[in-house]
Amino acid sequence: MFKDTGGGLDPNDIGLNNDGAKKGLELIKDFVTKYKFMPADINGDMAKGNFQSGKTGLYISGPWDVDGFKKANVPFKVAPLPQVDGKPMPSFAGVQAAFVSANSKHQQEAWDLMKYLAENTGLPLFETGNRIPALKSLLDNPEVKNNEILNAFAEQATHAIPMPNIPQMAAVWTPAGNALQLITSGKVPVDKAADDMVNQIKQGIATQQ
Repeated sequence: MFKDTGGGLDPNDIGLNNDGAKKGLELIKDFVTKYKFMPADINGDMAKGNFQSGKTGLYISGPWDVDGFKKANVPFKVAPLPQVDGKPMPSFAGVQAAFVSANSKHQQEAWDLMKYLAENTGLPLFETGNRIPALKSLLDNPEVKNNEILNAFAEQATHAIPMPNIPQMAAVWTPAGNALQLITSGKVPVDKAADDMVNQIKQGIATQQ
């Protein structure tokens, strides 16, 4: 999504209606219509609720749901996404960042605080929020190294690509969600749904300018 130019992302090359994208959309359609892997009207809240209540045996999510499942005494394990055609399935990877305002009267102090927090709060954030440490030095900590749940997410992270960090990404979510609903319900063929989705994204990007 959004072609990597080596120095940034090209918002004019969305990439969601090329041959590879359409093949992926066909697979998602087959999950619903052919393999009956999930119902066509499923959404994130329904999927999470069904997994938590034991109605479904598989739920795709991230570390943010771990604590809730533990508190609800849900028996579960975590595994990387399954391979497709013998290749790892990529996912988006998100990060959190901190900023110092150019108008701050204490910029150096703010930078010093951020540096301290970045270097010293990785383990507490892992312990309380199941967040994967960003510092390589923490990965050798026994508490981190021996955590099966973290290791599964960390393995998937090796196949992940960074979430596009350009403003145009905001124009993707609604058209993409609508396209998936139309495809999985069988209302619109994949080719048309993909082309319509990209056109709607382009229209959304145009309104940002």
